[in-house]
Amino acid sequence: MSVVALAAKGLTKRFGGLIVNHNIDLVLARGARRALIGPNGAGKTTLVGLLSGAIRANAGTIALFGDDITRDNPARRVKRGLVRTFQVSNLFMQLSILENIFLAVSEQAGVTRDLWRPTAKRGALIECADAIVEGLGLGSDRHRRIAEIAYGRQRLVEIGIALALQPKVLLLDEPAAGIPTGDVGILLRAMEALPPDIAILLIEHDMQIVRRFATEVTVMVQGRVLATGAPADIMTSAEIRSVYLGAAGQARFGLTADHA
Repeated sequence: MSVVALAAKGLTKRFGGLIVNHNIDLVLARGARRALIGPNGAGKTTLVGLLSGAIRANAGTIALFGDDITRDNPARRVKRGLVRTFQVSNLFMQLSILENIFLAVSEQAGVTRDLWRPTAKRGALIECADAIVEGLGLGSDRHRRIAEIAYGRQRLVEIGIALALQPKVLLLDEPAAGIPTGDVGILLRAMEALPPDIAILLIEHDMQIVRRFATEVTVMVQGRVLATGAPADIMTSAEIRSVYLGAAGQARFGLTADHA
């Protein structure tokens, strides 16, 4: 039987009289590769905010490996292994790739208040950071400042920072946003190389990325979960294409009338 990594039950979020997420149930098994898709305004980013603790739910519960984390703040959730990346890059632009990831490694190790200890005493942390840099194919740029590297590589650094926090569940909020088409393959290869025991929930609009990465897809529409299933089943469902994308559905999913 698969181990449940993350379980949300009855999550609801209201902003005034507007219900953005309504009674959402979501279960991720350990090692899951789940894509979360839906039109703009479906409530996907709000859901990720609820799961990460950045937004407080009006109702519902969240459990991480069976432990209730509903009232935990974001920092506490990170310490427990629930880590999120964001749509917009949020890095220290004047520091190098290695320095950015080293700071995250140090935070996870609980030594950020003692960063100026002699280099020899923090060598293990530097080695850990450098191993993450190498694993993401960023070794040749490790000493370059973030401001000097292409945006696509900046997004890889964000994934590196997430890995430095030792996630058990990783929430990826549109990691390909803003990346030139020619660089998306680099990002995908890095995502595919992530440790297989990490449960990953990916918000993504690019269906080609969804097809390649996800083994499960959850569709949200108007703040509710419409369906969850295998990518092939989701992407060939006439109902989902109609509700999710209307008349443009087939083109967006890369399908022709022969697939209907």
